[in-house]
Amino acid sequence: MIEVKLYTKPDCHLCESVESVIHEAAKTHQFRLISVNILDDPAAYTLYQYEIPVVFLDGREIARHRLDRQEFEQALIRASSCYNTNG
Repeated sequence: MIEVKLYTKPDCHLCESVESVIHEAAKTHQFRLISVNILDDPAAYTLYQYEIPVVFLDGREIARHRLDRQEFEQALIRASSCYNTNG
């Protein structure tokens, strides 16, 4: 299954916007969402304290700060086709 990882933290308006895009896409695409609160993960905090939200799709960074829904859905479709082709 496709994995989407969102690096976020509480009270982050950009994070809330990106999370909304992800939840909207989840209505029509299957993937597993993992949210990482950087305040609970020292390594993630060091990497992303000034960069959140950061979105990874199957281990590859696809967005920082903002996430365009159409681009995200296209990335999900491409990832899905890889799973369908390769098992």
